[in-house]
Amino acid sequence: MRWASSALLALASCNQIFGNADVSRGDAAFFDAHLDAPTSCAPVPAFSRGFVQVVAQNCISYTLSTTSQRAAALCLGAGNTQTIEVGDVGHELTSDPALSVTVSSGVNGVRISSDGERLTVGTLDTVDPPGRIALFHRAAGTWVRDADIATSAVHFHSVSEITTGPHPHVLVAYDSNDVRELVEQDDGTWLEVGRDRIVVAQTYGVHLSGDGLRTWSAVPEGFALYTRPDTDSAFTDAGVIGGTNGIKDLYLTDDCGAVYFSTLESIWAAPRR
Repeated sequence: MRWASSALLALASCNQIFGNADVSRGDAAFFDAHLDAPTSCAPVPAFSRGFVQVVAQNCISYTLSTTSQRAAALCLGAGNTQTIEVGDVGHELTSDPALSVTVSSGVNGVRISSDGERLTVGTLDTVDPPGRIALFHRAAGTWVRDADIATSAVHFHSVSEITTGPHPHVLVAYDSNDVRELVEQDDGTWLEVGRDRIVVAQTYGVHLSGDGLRTWSAVPEGFALYTRPDTDSAFTDAGVIGGTNGIKDLYLTDDCGAVYFSTLESIWAAPRR
């Protein structure tokens, strides 16, 4: 009953903050609608303001895989302790000892790939070594740590999901208008291939779609979508994603069927409209 009471308070607060027509707790109907949503991201998608509470946990940086139905997030506990937690999409997340990352200054984001097979963790450490990105992959039903992705800066704002397929890509946001793209080489190292492929004013919470053709960034009107025809090209501004004003920490599913975000100590979602 405690969960139900807190959830009802959160729903009421969400209405007051966002001015929504309706908000509700997550259920099978929402996820069924998500599966039936349009699979094309063109034109720029728009989303309902009827938000659904999908996870009642104090977590941020929530990302998921519609392929594996795995989700991951950075969850906050007593004293602002941080834990990397994983679970099934739309269900409670729990910590996994295999995803433990020892840092002196905390973590700035967690990202699971669109196939659910790889996970990146950005750290805030400034020494030994500075600016490192922890990388994991799935093997035999557990998470296995790979060599860190080395970066060329002491501090960065955030790191994106890793794309799928051969020679995966990742975006690293260092500062405003400084988002760099790296590509994994055959020997497992990462090569920086571009610093001028996207120009954005806000680099907090950088993301990259599974095919590497879409990213998005916060703007005053909500979140702007940036697209490109192939992974060798620069991104161009496609327009503002409808229904994202007032939202922070936005995750757009690979099929553009739903968005997820965190506020009021819960994870929320909205279907495509």
